[in-house]
Amino acid sequence: MKNIYLACAYYHEDKEVRVQRFKKINQVAALVMAEGYRVFSPISHGHYISEFLTDCGNNFWLNQDLDFVFNWAGEVWVFTDEKNAWKKSEGVRVELDVAKNRGIPVRFISLDLDGETITFKTWKE
Repeated sequence: MKNIYLACAYYHEDKEVRVQRFKKINQVAALVMAEGYRVFSPISHGHYISEFLTDCGNNFWLNQDLDFVFNWAGEVWVFTDEKNAWKKSEGVRVELDVAKNRGIPVRFISLDLDGETITFKTWKE
């Protein structure tokens, strides 16, 4: 069974956008788990915890999450939402850089239109 670090864009000024991203990545994580993978989704883990923290920026969360990339992940998968927010995400960029520097395979994944099937794309830089 492979360990998957599931990255995606999260931060947005609008709290409702963050909530929608949280819900979507939970759906994605569930589908990946149902395929037999072990998944760590930092957004799934940190979304509710963040409500009890103040003034915690990107560096705080990267310090919490990157150890899973360094020491646990067999692959890093990036959820590519329909608006490509992941391309603008500083956190995702750091996660990808760490994976690349450590030789950890990266995949980009998306959900097809029915929301129940995962399609895979190969990462090319």
